[in-house]
Amino acid sequence: MKLFEIRHRISGSVLFSLETETLKLTLEAAVRGGAYLGGAYLRGAYLRGAKNYVDNHDFFLALIYQQPIKEKFTEAEWTMIGQIAVHRYCWDAIKDRHGQPFLRILEVLEAAEFGEYAAKYREILGIKLEKETPDA
Repeated sequence: MKLFEIRHRISGSVLFSLETETLKLTLEAAVRGGAYLGGAYLRGAYLRGAKNYVDNHDFFLALIYQQPIKEKFTEAEWTMIGQIAVHRYCWDAIKDRHGQPFLRILEVLEAAEFGEYAAKYREILGIKLEKETPDA
């Protein structure tokens, strides 16, 4: 067991800590416990498989702000991101307010290996991906 600390990216103050085996388990516990992770430094954090992080605004914003993808968003997309940051919209509100155009933001995250957001939003929009079938 090791003590993992999630620290604020600017002040360095501890936002959440837990003695466990992996950072992933620490993040899952933080989400379950309702920890406010705004400003958390998550660069290099391996979130694949972390439960319910797609429903956490703090993780979404940390991924947006800390991945080397910032320049890939248009001004309109940054406006959508800002509205979600401020208003903390649920998935249905995002769908109602931003619809299909919001999917492009999530596809940028998907290309950065965080495809869970795009998968969930496609499900909400009712978009089914066709699986490639091998040639017979």
